[in-house]
Amino acid sequence: NPTDPEVFGRLTQVCSRLGDAEGETRARAGMELTTEYARKLEKRRRAVNQNPGDAAALVRLGEMYVQVENWEEALNWFVKAIHINPKDDRAHFLCGVTRRHLEDFANATDHLKEAEFLAPDNLDPKLELLRLYANTKDEASAKELVAKIETDGAADGNSLWFLAEVCQETGRAEDATRLFEKAKALGVSASPDVAAVPAEGQ
Repeated sequence: NPTDPEVFGRLTQVCSRLGDAEGETRARAGMELTTEYARKLEKRRRAVNQNPGDAAALVRLGEMYVQVENWEEALNWFVKAIHINPKDDRAHFLCGVTRRHLEDFANATDHLKEAEFLAPDNLDPKLELLRLYANTKDEASAKELVAKIETDGAADGNSLWFLAEVCQETGRAEDATRLFEKAKALGVSASPDVAAVPAEGQ
């Protein structure tokens, strides 16, 4: 269980007894990370318990489970948030992410398209749809989506770079090469420094 500080605490003791200094250092680092994770998780659970009708609090709790790839538990909280606020674009987006990982592609598509509709300027749902089309081998939809994002973001080097990265990730090497070159021509030479998708809020 990578989210249990006690596991790393015991591992630290074992490595110490074995004289494995490097292993002990890694175990201590893991214990610190999981302790912080447990603290933040408990804080978000309390927020939900205090106000179960707060959709944003439900989303923030679900994000904690996304961080550790507990997709089923994450989905539970995102669905509850959507029931409370059907126009929460982030809840729909994260619902789409979790359903894609659970290979529920039809429902994932619906949530991602809803997120795109609710927040048309947000690139994240579009990029996640591109990953989904790669999962489902829907080449026609993927090609159309790449062209649309490329056209809409023609003057935005950061958007083109992000699109290039997802194209590279999903095996669209030719598109990736072209888009990286376009982004570089607009002054972007490295991946823009942004937080991971699920890390919104505390």
